[in-house]
Amino acid sequence: MYSIAYSFSRVLLTVNETASWIIALLVAAVVLTIITAIAERVPATKVVAGIAGVGLLAVLVAGGAGADRGEREFESHRTEIPTVEVTAHNIAYDRDVIGLPADSNVEVSFTNLDVGTFHNVAIYTEDNAPVFAGKPIDHGTGLYKFKTPAAGTYRYVCDFHPGMTGELRLTQEGSSK
Repeated sequence: MYSIAYSFSRVLLTVNETASWIIALLVAAVVLTIITAIAERVPATKVVAGIAGVGLLAVLVAGGAGADRGEREFESHRTEIPTVEVTAHNIAYDRDVIGLPADSNVEVSFTNLDVGTFHNVAIYTEDNAPVFAGKPIDHGTGLYKFKTPAAGTYRYVCDFHPGMTGELRLTQEGSSK
């Protein structure tokens, strides 16, 4: 029984996803039809054995061919979230410019090496309107998750130390950062 299931799985893994659904449904319909025919009238034992033998042989041959061909390529549709790392040390950021995509969910991994001194990453427009304010961290690492605004140039700053600043460049996907 295991070899039948294995062989059938090889067939389904060899063809594309849509074809695998169609094949599985067709085989299920054929099996259901055969079982219904057997239930409604009692055929000769040789007929049942012949049908079962032909079906078993077909699955084993197709499974062997599928195993020889190999599995289809599986596509991953997981979206990667753009992530950038920023470190605060000696009341300064380690980078002057950050580039990220506009209108996207992003992550900023923020590390504060100034133990006992609060720092954060906050984003402001040129008119000083707040866009995002990260939670203050007195030491260690935190992860800020937010959606970036429209393409353009913004500033990022530590709300506790106005001299800690940098430039955030948000670009449309496909354009250079």
